[in-house]
Amino acid sequence: MPINNHPARAIHLPEQNWLKAPSHPEGRSAGDQCSAKQLINANPAVKHLLRRRDSYPTTDQLKRQLGDWTRANPSARSRADAAYNLARVVNFLDNVNDRTVGNSEPRDGKINGFHNAGYSTRKNSEARVLVAFAQKGYEVLGNLGA
Repeated sequence: MPINNHPARAIHLPEQNWLKAPSHPEGRSAGDQCSAKQLINANPAVKHLLRRRDSYPTTDQLKRQLGDWTRANPSARSRADAAYNLARVVNFLDNVNDRTVGNSEPRDGKINGFHNAGYSTRKNSEARVLVAFAQKGYEVLGNLGA
């Protein structure tokens, strides 16, 4: 049965697990045949992030941490794993409690806090943490609580 016009997947989408901060690029679980496009479309916060022009500078940096989920990457498997890793990070940040990122709306399906065409972020926002992650990696996420 299709879910949101996509092939059915398990009820629990593992990339949407926001209870524990990701600590390394995991890639998809064995047997997961979803493409990068399917993973992006199944995760509203990721889809929104990638459509926003003000997040472009950050998405280029994210590829260094997570891998390239775009067609520039010739390996479909690698693209899908990168999209999965992106979804894990973005879904975790979208669900971090508002004491940690008080300048954002938690659980709204968006990464809030980008402005000035993406070259600035609001202090204490999901976007500020995402930029820090893009620059420094997974250690940034370990200090946050969902």
